[in-house]
Amino acid sequence: LETFIEDNCSRRWRNLIVRRQRFARKAYNQHFQWFVTFTYSDELNTEESFKQRLLETLRRLATRKHWRYMGVWERGKDTDRLHFHALVYIPDGEMIGEFEKVTDYNKKTGKQKTITQNTFFANKFGRNEFDDISMTDYAYGKAIAYIMKYMGKTNSKAVYSRGLYEY
Repeated sequence: LETFIEDNCSRRWRNLIVRRQRFARKAYNQHFQWFVTFTYSDELNTEESFKQRLLETLRRLATRKHWRYMGVWERGKDTDRLHFHALVYIPDGEMIGEFEKVTDYNKKTGKQKTITQNTFFANKFGRNEFDDISMTDYAYGKAIAYIMKYMGKTNSKAVYSRGLYEY
């Protein structure tokens, strides 16, 4: 029994390390522009339909408009609300919807926060936040580290668009 438990734990630990390495290699080989957070909304979807519809929308955008994305699912610590954090590349002229600035109350900091939100995703899925990470290498590395942190916390697997090369 002890051998089985030890082998199983080491296998799971090794799988996590390999998933994180693969994610980092793929992320650093791309030129993502946006760090995006999609948050589940009770009014528009159930949790299951949110996951299915969001992934289907991203797959279609990747096929039809040549978007590229990598992301991971996560639950909020306080609210237990489902989120999808992603790195996204959108070619010039292929954006759907419009960007708008939205001011909202941030419960963590206790202050108002202005975010950039896409109208298409807001109408279809609820709250979303687009942060530009293409300007500095620091922001890019920080976004990758943030997503990889959730791979370890929740032991979840990353979601990739097709055509992302590891090497």
